[in-house]
Amino acid sequence: MRRPRHLRLAVLLLAGILGPSVSAQTSAVVGDWIVVAIGDDAVPADSGLTVTFAVDGTLSGSSGCNAFAGTYEAKGAALTVGPLRITRRGCPDDVMRRETAMMHVLGTARRIDPRLEGRVAISGNGGGATLLIARRPS
Repeated sequence: MRRPRHLRLAVLLLAGILGPSVSAQTSAVVGDWIVVAIGDDAVPADSGLTVTFAVDGTLSGSSGCNAFAGTYEAKGAALTVGPLRITRRGCPDDVMRRETAMMHVLGTARRIDPRLEGRVAISGNGGGATLLIARRPS
């Protein structure tokens, strides 16, 4: 019988096999998030913009059109996202604009602020005050 992935990961963490790089990922960003705003622009509730930060330092999600995946490192308020891989489907212009903005913030992420009640804010580098705000799924 196969153990669920989260059980295998917990066993490896407790055993110290995965080392300190994984324990460094146990920040407030770990988990599933739904994007509700990018910069000053609210994101429609049905847009499908999601991000999942896994405890093993990987991230994945949906831009509402394409799926993406990559790696990240979170230490305190510092957030660094490694190269992101993304599928290349074409979608309506408004969806593609949101995707471009979301990928820009994630790809240039430098800071995370989990102090917002039930939400997290991710700041990107460049392009002004670019900010991606997400909430946990209900």
